[in-house]
Amino acid sequence: MFLSDKKELAKLEELEEEVKENLKNYYFIIVMDLCSSSVILEKLQNSGNIKVWRRFWKSIFNTLSRNPYFSIRCKPYKFVGDGFIILYRHQFADSLYEFMEKGNQIFCETLEKILTEYKIEPKRFGFAYGIDRGRLIHMNLLGKHEYMGEAINAAVRLQGQLKANEDANSIMISDNVFKMIKVPKNTKQVERKCILRNLYDDKELNCRQIWL
Repeated sequence: MFLSDKKELAKLEELEEEVKENLKNYYFIIVMDLCSSSVILEKLQNSGNIKVWRRFWKSIFNTLSRNPYFSIRCKPYKFVGDGFIILYRHQFADSLYEFMEKGNQIFCETLEKILTEYKIEPKRFGFAYGIDRGRLIHMNLLGKHEYMGEAINAAVRLQGQLKANEDANSIMISDNVFKMIKVPKNTKQVERKCILRNLYDDKELNCRQIWL
């Protein structure tokens, strides 16, 4: 190998490491929300079964953090009362839809057992999700690992677009996420226009709603 070739190879390796470093803190941010959560929580509380609520969310957390298929792809970052903020690793972009489909199926099966056992009949059954992607800033704050970034706020607002009964078990994603993932043919989906309050200059964004 000539000296010039070695220099070019060294430059490529250096560039590759730089790309890896730049992408290290990039994630797909998944914001999940349990449909009819207030109704379910109230029913459990009134019947003296509030501990079921804790066990339900602990079961979902264990699926995400202990099942190898899920744990290598994501980390459940924060519980927000009726769902989790999940950080999904960018290198698994190709399997994001599959991840969402498998996860939602497990979550819904767990939920259905509880609703059946305690005779709860919510208007909306399942979960709604918002997903965006971006660079997050990681820091230790008050003894906890915290992540901050515009993409988290965007994912929260995208999830907030899903309010109708027919939106259960669907995801709202930004256009930049849709371009990076693989969605099976014949999957039900519609193009949507969304304005995410106080983000992206309050401009109308091209989004996509996809059912699981």
